Amino acid sequence: EFEYALTTPIVFLLDFMQYMITDDVYYLQKFEMRLSQLEEQLKHGIAKNLDQNIMSMRKDLNSLGMYYEQLSDLGETLEQVVLQEKDELADNLLSLYNTRVGQLYSMVQTIKDYASQLSNLSQNIMAAKQNNIMQFLTGVTTIFLPMTLVTGWFGMNFRYLPFIYTRAGFIGTCVFCVLVLVVEIIIFRKKNLFK
Repeated sequence: EFEYALTTPIVFLLDFMQYMITDDVYYLQKFEMRLSQLEEQLKHGIAKNLDQNIMSMRKDLNSLGMYYEQLSDLGETLEQVVLQEKDELADNLLSLYNTRVGQLYSMVQTIKDYASQLSNLSQNIMAAKQNNIMQFLTGVTTIFLPMTLVTGWFGMNFRYLPFIYTRAGFIGTCVFCVLVLVVEIIIFRKKNLFK
């Protein structure tokens, strides 16, 4: 920071505009810190209302982005006035102001990208969990499918179905079902389907 005297109205205005955005970096860093906390919670599986928090932050960041765009437009408009005044101090102040507004706008965009990435990460984790659940349920269904088929056959009450009314038929059916179950479990383990 350099010291200067508020000699003209344009210098006073530019000084006031600089003052308005002085602490904005710290305000934006709070968004970044909050997103970092949400990311840590997501890593540990304790993130609650993550999507709502991110949507709320993105809404605030969109408003801030529009605000900095308006400030940038104001700076471009003031350039015409400063060029006419031919005031070197005002020119330096305006250049500094435009640079800071550009940096703040860029920071908002970076934080918005971070929020989008965090939201995508959350969606990917949810999809992976659902995929694992579906894989497990598919495995269970596949394992019990042959037994369901055998149960269906023997439940038809046909008179001439072999072994239906004998003790050996019952024991043979039980042994067959257990063997099929064991073979399926061995195949599933070899193909690493139990994760």
